[in-house]
Amino acid sequence: MFELSEKQAQEIVDKMMMDIPYNINIMNGKGVIIGSGKKERVGTIHQGAVKALSTGIMVEVWEDGRYEKKGTNEPIVIGDAPVGVIGISGNPDEVRPFCNIVRTTVSLLIEQRNTLEDLANEASRKKAFLELLLAHQGAYSQKLRKEAAAYHIDLLLKTTVLYIKNFIPAEQNAKILLPREHLAYAGPEPAGLQSADPANSS
Repeated sequence: MFELSEKQAQEIVDKMMMDIPYNINIMNGKGVIIGSGKKERVGTIHQGAVKALSTGIMVEVWEDGRYEKKGTNEPIVIGDAPVGVIGISGNPDEVRPFCNIVRTTVSLLIEQRNTLEDLANEASRKKAFLELLLAHQGAYSQKLRKEAAAYHIDLLLKTTVLYIKNFIPAEQNAKILLPREHLAYAGPEPAGLQSADPANSS
């Protein structure tokens, strides 16, 4: 599960407070303040956030207390899991709309980072698999063939490696025509490389 770092939370707070005239706090999944317009509060427990995390709904505080200030505290929910809380200090009737805006912004940021993280992890897995495949010797196991199939690679096909160094096409749309059975590339054909049916090539 993705969690905002203190640096990320503070950057969001600083940017949002340029347009919102109230103090903003961002708390993590344990109710600890990780970003705030009042930096001295970073690292402390926010009781309103703890309540919001336990109930799963917005908690409004109408009076300043020893450990919490008047304002709204709304959980940040990704999927079905609360990952943090947005708190804005002030009269709840005044700051409630701003709380919704900040929560939506942070939720979108977390979801975007989750997507980017998933893409990066998939790229790393694919790179590691291709390196394993290049170093492999002997017969391919069923597990290896199954993993290759996920990347649209058929390890049972007879293939030939084609290495082209310093290829500079004479024209922008120039292509290399090769019989399809000589191509080992399993994905979309890169620019400058095109397979051809031997029966139709001249």
